[in-house]
Amino acid sequence: AGIGSPTTAPPVLLAVLRPQMARVAGGHADGALCWLTPAPYLAEVVAPAMARGAADAERDAPPPLVAELPCALTADREAVHAMAAADLAVYPQMPYYRNMFEAAGVELDGRRWSDAMLDAAVVWGDADRIGEQVTALFAAGADEVVLSPFGVGDDPAASQAECVAVLSELARA
Repeated sequence: AGIGSPTTAPPVLLAVLRPQMARVAGGHADGALCWLTPAPYLAEVVAPAMARGAADAERDAPPPLVAELPCALTADREAVHAMAAADLAVYPQMPYYRNMFEAAGVELDGRRWSDAMLDAAVVWGDADRIGEQVTALFAAGADEVVLSPFGVGDDPAASQAECVAVLSELARA
């Protein structure tokens, strides 16, 4: 039992928030996984650092860059704030995420989610806006986009199910 087979090892993706880890991923990993990373930061910091790491390691190209973000199907910013406060509260308090947001030029609001953080690191809105945000992540250099659907509002389970349905439609489009 295990992952892979006796002749193939499973791919190794490194969690990447800062340039040095992006260089390491570019030079030595099978990919980079970026959680909560804003699209402009991917384009301006992570992707170029991965390319430098790949070049330094004499690789033909950097490995895949995977952007992973939470997603909520709602136009209600307050509902997104409530979800972030309940489900993502730890991230504005963690120094390495705070440092990444600061380096990305995202305005912080103490130790809680600011409007700027929500807009930069949570994919939210109606189906059209979500599609636009996904397109922006690909344009920023992501090879794959992984969205984690979260429920919001008075019926989070129904909201999450609706979000999954919309994401399924977007993936087939």
